[in-house]
Amino acid sequence: MRRILTMLVFLVVVFPLSALEVSDNDYLVARAAVTDCALAVTAGYIADPQYFMPGCTLGQETIPRTLMVVQSDLSGYSPMIPAKIGNQTWYQRLASQTKGPLDDQCRTILSVHDWRKGDILLSGTYRADWPKGSSVVTLVAQAFARHFGEVTVWVDLLLEGRRISRPIRVSGTARIASEGIVTDGLEFRYE
Repeated sequence: MRRILTMLVFLVVVFPLSALEVSDNDYLVARAAVTDCALAVTAGYIADPQYFMPGCTLGQETIPRTLMVVQSDLSGYSPMIPAKIGNQTWYQRLASQTKGPLDDQCRTILSVHDWRKGDILLSGTYRADWPKGSSVVTLVAQAFARHFGEVTVWVDLLLEGRRISRPIRVSGTARIASEGIVTDGLEFRYE
């Protein structure tokens, strides 16, 4: 019995639990949480009037480069997006799309992922490297045209909550290009 206990202690010391590879389920949930947070904050920032996600703070630059999140619960994001008004004329739909160009997409993604209170809490930082000479107007126009320069986003986040088996550290770089979000530069590991 003593040998078995000694062997178990030895294995835990040599191969710490944080070295375990993140499970497929935890990876998918973490990846969705990281992108949902970024999308929701972006949707709120470019909307007119702006709205903000709970636990999220943007930097004060002309185009914010830094997003800091502190125990930001994804379940609180959907209620922040202005409600979609039904039975609108085509002109009213166009006007509401102009005021919140990412609202519909954000609303759809958040409803599909169905975040509940305590499912995922994010803490950490996103930092974007915008193309030289960019403004909010040019970035939105380029996004609508689906042709813009690549944006690199450095990520350092800790994810906790009921939808993942253990806290996960997400760090590295993601790229946003005309083709979409590329997350192959992100590392997902148990904390």
